[in-house]
Amino acid sequence: MWQINGLTGESYTFPQARDAIWRVASGLTRHGVRQNDIVMVVSENCVEYVLTFHAVISLGATVTMANPIYLTSEC
Repeated sequence: MWQINGLTGESYTFPQARDAIWRVASGLTRHGVRQNDIVMVVSENCVEYVLTFHAVISLGATVTMANPIYLTSEC
């Protein structure tokens, strides 16, 4: 297994993860993301965040992140 969500049991094998990352990267490219761009991902900690992170860096772009459930005191 490549990744397992401890709460839901959802899991990805390496081939499934590779394919999902490729699909996300393809969608980002269609939306204009290119090498050296900065992409902000607003997401809670989840499997989809990890896939998106890898998709962005596979394009040569940089990921910056924001977790929408952070409290002001945590920043």
